[in-house]
Amino acid sequence: MDALTEQERVALRFLAHSLIQIRLLTRDLKRPLTAEVQRAIHDLADAWHNVPAVVADRSDKSSLIDGGIQEASAVYAREGWANHFTK
Repeated sequence: MDALTEQERVALRFLAHSLIQIRLLTRDLKRPLTAEVQRAIHDLADAWHNVPAVVADRSDKSSLIDGGIQEASAVYAREGWANHFTK
């Protein structure tokens, strides 16, 4: 099996961190999720939904990975979260 590219490694690490963010956002399920939290969760899911299949299939669709990284970065910026995955 071919080694992952640097772009794939960054995307997978960023995706893992995004899943942690979602878990933190939903930690207290006794309170209803605000519209802002729902939007953040939706936007992260939308940003990352193509990336696992692209990496798993080793397809040459780096633009989908770049798109996921850019979209997730925009969510992180909008929400004021630290982003250590992109410059």
